[in-house]
Amino acid sequence: LKQACRLGYEHAHIWIEPPKSGDEYIFHKRPVDERHGTRPMSGSKLRAWYEQMLSRAQALGIVKEFGDIQEEIVEHLTSIRDFPMFEGDFFPERMLGDLIDTDPAPSAGVALRREDSNLLVEQMKKQVRGVRRRFLVAALNTAPADAESRANLQNSAGTERAQPLLDSRTTFLRSCQDRHWQFDELRRAQYSTMMLLAHLGGCPGKAAHI
Repeated sequence: LKQACRLGYEHAHIWIEPPKSGDEYIFHKRPVDERHGTRPMSGSKLRAWYEQMLSRAQALGIVKEFGDIQEEIVEHLTSIRDFPMFEGDFFPERMLGDLIDTDPAPSAGVALRREDSNLLVEQMKKQVRGVRRRFLVAALNTAPADAESRANLQNSAGTERAQPLLDSRTTFLRSCQDRHWQFDELRRAQYSTMMLLAHLGGCPGKAAHI
């Protein structure tokens, strides 16, 4: 969050959705938690963890304030253009459905009529009320900086490098499953880590696909 402030970001959005029992999220065949077993974490517990983290960031001056998406954004929404949208998020598909309901034959590049836009805002507000506790929004304490300073800071953050295996969580998980890179036992985790590092470090040869 501190780095996001330095780079000029004004808000952090957190989706609170713990994995369900049996779901694999990142690592294939990860070990069962000794304390909790296969019992999934509740949404309220995960939310409490995020709130504790954000309270700590607030005490350090990184976060100005935080709350659910209803409090921080939706209550003040006047244009649908200001609604935060992220790839793979909960809302884009819902908004597309509402757009089709508003205009069954939408045309690219054609602006919505004002009354249709207002109707869409009210529909999204209604959608958010039912899931507001699943989304946290933090207002970051972004320091003012001119465009040149911001560009220099972004350049100093390092060049972004693409890695097909790691750029997508689902791709990484599927690759581990296909190659039987498991993490449920120490010896398997060591082998899987070795093969993963070999794959990232250069051409792994046929061994990485066994």
